[in-house]
Amino acid sequence: MTSLHYQIQKLSTDSSRRNAEMVYGNGGNGIVCRPNIVCYNSLIDGLCKDGLINKAEELLLEMKRMGFGPDVVSYTSLIHCLCCGSKWEEAKDLIVEMVDHRIRTGR
Repeated sequence: MTSLHYQIQKLSTDSSRRNAEMVYGNGGNGIVCRPNIVCYNSLIDGLCKDGLINKAEELLLEMKRMGFGPDVVSYTSLIHCLCCGSKWEEAKDLIVEMVDHRIRTGR
């Protein structure tokens, strides 16, 4: 894991999610380096923990546009967040998408 990805993951778990977004986005001046799946998952998880469902969904779409296929962590973080927000249909849609992409939970 690179230093940037470690910083984002650490900030995302330390209730400093806005700081994590600043590191990721370089304070609005663009991405310093191309993020990887770990970087995206850390930010999605952090946004979900803050209840920022729309931002997490936007980041998932950005992740796809950047050529990163969401993995089990990406999906389950967002599905959990949607369920906590009683957004059952959206959660179901993501589960269907996971199945369609043959992403398994490991069990």
